[in-house]
Amino acid sequence: STRIKLTESPNGPVAFALESDFLRPEDLTPFFAPLQQSRLLESWFALAPRGDLRDAALRIERSGEDWEYDVAAQFAGLSLAARDDYPGANNLTGEVRADARSGRVELRSTDAVLDWPTVFREQIVLPQIAGLVVWRQGQDAVRVVSDDLVLATPDGSTRSNLELTLPLDGSSPRLDLTTGFSVFAVPAVKRYLPAHKMPPVVVSWLDQALQGGRVHDGQLTFVGPVQAFPFDGGEGELKASANVEAGVLRYMRDWPVAEELNGRVEFVNASFTARGSGRALGKRAADVSTGI
Repeated sequence: STRIKLTESPNGPVAFALESDFLRPEDLTPFFAPLQQSRLLESWFALAPRGDLRDAALRIERSGEDWEYDVAAQFAGLSLAARDDYPGANNLTGEVRADARSGRVELRSTDAVLDWPTVFREQIVLPQIAGLVVWRQGQDAVRVVSDDLVLATPDGSTRSNLELTLPLDGSSPRLDLTTGFSVFAVPAVKRYLPAHKMPPVVVSWLDQALQGGRVHDGQLTFVGPVQAFPFDGGEGELKASANVEAGVLRYMRDWPVAEELNGRVEFVNASFTARGSGRALGKRAADVSTGI
């Protein structure tokens, strides 16, 4: 069952309340359209949420020039549209509790999809997302924290701690991220490069260079304003490193490949270095290094 209450004044709607055993978020949009515009409602329309909600409770109430709200619901098959420089997602499952100042979402999704067209060249399939994300709004920014967020892809899995600061003045979000990742096939790494934020010459080189092998025991850190990446002015740092086994690297398109590479690779912002042992032109070398 669904119970809806809309409170109006001579100047228009001032409150909206809903309790429902089951509903779809897209069915709520017509009720929000008459409400006076605010940052909250602008975000709702831009995200265009779709999916299934169960045991949902929602209250929105006019407070001065803005709206207060609180919400609690279980969700499944939830989709959110990508907008501006922010990602979207499909097929999320979990539970949310939030109000205008703070909130938490517990994710336990299978077969989800990350859609971030301003960063990645293709959507990223996520057979598993698990973890707790909490946020709190301060005077100047919203702070988002997750201490153990697990993402599994068809190629490998990651475990992350993150703190994301979203300034209320619209300036660049700041991300402090530490991620550990499991075994990945080297050619698959190209799917997860933030290619639309990297210099095209670097992306092109990595596309043709990373031919084979496995990476493991990897770690990635990102510290700095997101919109400043790849940090040409030293505003922050993206650093990723991993061990490589049985690597195959084509340094130049018309050159013979280097094979049986074993060592360590490291990305720092837009640069790449690798060092270890390997074989090229039929000869084995105990100390090989390369980079861009």
